[in-house]
Amino acid sequence: MKELICLVACFLLLEPPTHGQGAFIFDNRTAPTRIGTIDGPLAGTNIWGQMLVGQSRGSLAPVGMSVAHALGGIQFAGVVLGGNVEVPGLLPCQSAYVEMVAWDARLWGTSLAGVPADQLGMTDTVPIRLGGPIPCDPIPIPIFRQPAVVPVPEPAGLEVGALVGLVLVLVCGVRNRAGPLAGAQPLGGTNERVQSLRRSPMLSTQGLQSASNNDVFGAFGSGPLQPQGSAVRRLRA
Repeated sequence: MKELICLVACFLLLEPPTHGQGAFIFDNRTAPTRIGTIDGPLAGTNIWGQMLVGQSRGSLAPVGMSVAHALGGIQFAGVVLGGNVEVPGLLPCQSAYVEMVAWDARLWGTSLAGVPADQLGMTDTVPIRLGGPIPCDPIPIPIFRQPAVVPVPEPAGLEVGALVGLVLVLVCGVRNRAGPLAGAQPLGGTNERVQSLRRSPMLSTQGLQSASNNDVFGAFGSGPLQPQGSAVRRLRA
């Protein structure tokens, strides 16, 4: 009986714990999150992050809660401090793969489910040995080497069209206030031509009559036609 009790005790001591879940620390301080480019500004509190974990690189799934960056102050810009994260279905001492994704919560909210795939920044996927009670290792921090780079969304086509239309309206308004463009000629000719016509003797009564006769009858000869015969008497009457 004593031998059986010793065997059971040894088995319990040597067997890894089968209760509880493996865990790691939500922490990306080895590769702080950036905005726009790999050397862009560090992420602030409007950028949220979520950890993905899986037994293989192709089976990653969200675990734990999404957390904002820089909650500890400006000195933690780009860093998420999310505490311990337990991984459902994976035991302490098991190996896994971890990745962190990040996004702009002002645009997409604080839930990963509502974020378009092309608006996510993501770290590299790194292996990790989940921690837990003794005899497992202490709960580890992932060692990321590539930071998550959160993209800056481009304006939608409709917004661009509205902006172009607004610019055209402003330009037209400025032109209307400024008057005719420099160098444009009025329909009736230049001001100088108008003034010269006003000064011309052709605009006097006698000049107009002479010009009228020349214009009307000049087409039939080198000078105005002279009325003769009965036509003269009728005109004198």
